[in-house]
Amino acid sequence: MCAEFFSNRKLQEMSESQAAREQASQDIHMQQRNTMRASEKLRILYLAPGCEETSIEAEYSQSIALKLQDSGEKVCRLPFPGGAASWLSYFFGLIRQIPRSNVIHLSYTHAGTFSRAIAPALVLAKFFGKPTALYLLAPDSELLIYRWISGLFLRAASLVVAPDNYLCRLLKDIGAPAISVPPTPAILSQPPERVRQIQPRTLVTDPFALPEGPRLALQVFAHVKEKYPRTEMTFCVDSAERRLLNQSNLDISGVETIHCECDEDRQKEFLRHDVYLQTPGYDNSHLKLFEALAAGIPVVSSNPGGVQEFVSDRIHAHVVDGGNHVALAERIIELVEIPDAGAELAASGFARAQELGAANPAAIWRRIYDTLAQHRSAPEMAGDMSLEPVKRGM
Repeated sequence: MCAEFFSNRKLQEMSESQAAREQASQDIHMQQRNTMRASEKLRILYLAPGCEETSIEAEYSQSIALKLQDSGEKVCRLPFPGGAASWLSYFFGLIRQIPRSNVIHLSYTHAGTFSRAIAPALVLAKFFGKPTALYLLAPDSELLIYRWISGLFLRAASLVVAPDNYLCRLLKDIGAPAISVPPTPAILSQPPERVRQIQPRTLVTDPFALPEGPRLALQVFAHVKEKYPRTEMTFCVDSAERRLLNQSNLDISGVETIHCECDEDRQKEFLRHDVYLQTPGYDNSHLKLFEALAAGIPVVSSNPGGVQEFVSDRIHAHVVDGGNHVALAERIIELVEIPDAGAELAASGFARAQELGAANPAAIWRRIYDTLAQHRSAPEMAGDMSLEPVKRGM
């Protein structure tokens, strides 16, 4: 009986050893396969606005595509249609390119592009069984989540990439798979020299981020002007906002409007102003905020959405609750009356921009594409440390 017991025990140990060896072999095979996939060049179909759209969000989306191409990725760029005439060509381009691609990248930078460009691409990608990464960069992305039709399409994406964790939580509430990848501002070698002005010159680059238009910014301007009569305010608008600005018929003494076609134009405006004012009523793409910090200008902002994930009040910027125009104006006045504190705020904001700009967008997106190509789930992607921002040059 003892002999039989020891014989059975030996057989059991041999069986367990065999199972362990098989599991180890499978793990090694899976690791080799993942390594091989990581070394392969995926074919990325990159859908984004063309060069005719000059918004900062469109520029940033275009810059990511260029960085991917410069890093050696196989990127096929298909610009969104500019109007009804070019939509048919765009649609047939999707039919040709989607089956040949490994991953479909879609950049949402403007409200008008979702129904005519992004929704058809999501449907066709689903039909051909291709994974999709939808990057939400438009200033009204938060509103998109609450519209039931666009919400259906967001849930159809393999992965929705948001600029902050605030939007990620909203996306997960409607059942859309989401991770956060903040935008990466351009890095300056050092902040510019500034001379504080007695009469503040305020720059606003997003006057239509509120449903009521630039009204809140003008209320801030009027309050500051009561104390400093020669206060100036500049609205810096892109091509998409120019039509809305014309409709608003702004003709106010001390208020100037400038059309900026590119980041160089905005940079010039940052350098000639004393404070940057941001007053969005809902979550923004943060690109304009990051650009202002990187320009070394003091920032005064309201705090919707994920703003406070990136800047702390009185450390990197002045951050005010809600749309309180008096509180926003008082912070601008404080920057004028305590110039040393304003200079310190600008320097701290610039340092924060350098931290945010240390990431390597091409490397981050390559890891996202690799993960999507392996058909991994969104929770696995969110918990994968390889998706954490990596430093430039790595």
